[in-house]
Amino acid sequence: MVLSSDLELDCYLAAYGEAHCLKAKRGISSLPWRKITGRFEVFDWGAGQGLATLCLVEELKRRGVMPSLKRVT
Repeated sequence: MVLSSDLELDCYLAAYGEAHCLKAKRGISSLPWRKITGRFEVFDWGAGQGLATLCLVEELKRRGVMPSLKRVT
């Protein structure tokens, strides 16, 4: 589905945003955090309106790993 307005995005996020974030957080929690030793790049394929990346950035900040994020593509 292609969203064509801010209102459609708002409605989509209201309906599915929490579910997307819960799924992303489950995956993020299983990342091998101790193995992250250098800079890294994240590739987000855009299937969830960038929500997974937002959830990941929140966790990177919480863990103090945000300075290692080189870029998001």
